[in-house]
Amino acid sequence: MPSATVALTKYDIASLVMKDATGSPVDLDLLTYADHSFTADRLVNVFEEIAIYAGQTFLGSRRGAPAPINIAFSTYMTSVTSADVADNNGNPWDFVGRTNGFSANTNTNTTGYDFDMIDLTVTMTVNGVTQQLDFAKCTCLGAFSADEPNKIDWTVICRGGVTRT
Repeated sequence: MPSATVALTKYDIASLVMKDATGSPVDLDLLTYADHSFTADRLVNVFEEIAIYAGQTFLGSRRGAPAPINIAFSTYMTSVTSADVADNNGNPWDFVGRTNGFSANTNTNTTGYDFDMIDLTVTMTVNGVTQQLDFAKCTCLGAFSADEPNKIDWTVICRGGVTRT
């Protein structure tokens, strides 16, 4: 990841994009509605540890499956029922569920598995330096409440790792 000349701030998120799995991905740029909150529990790929024992004696550890990356962010929307599929106005509920206007989206999950997944790209730009995080095979859970009906709080689990450029 290139280093910035000054520390990044929460307003340096240039875009937050959800993508499907096609060669030219259908995407949904949430910049219009992002409140610039974004947290990830790590920005590197780590693996689960499998401990190897012979009886009660620890022999060593080996690398297991990649550990999922947990992400949280918030966005705003104009409508929970919007049929708009424009890049910056599309309904994120439909995008992550591949329903309504986004029903033709391609699942980023491995072929043969039907659980809906997307890819998530976060781009940060400060002082002309652009840094990009590409999270793969993500499941998204959005929540909203009546006290802030235009805000969606997203909880995302990415099982395909992250690439930093």
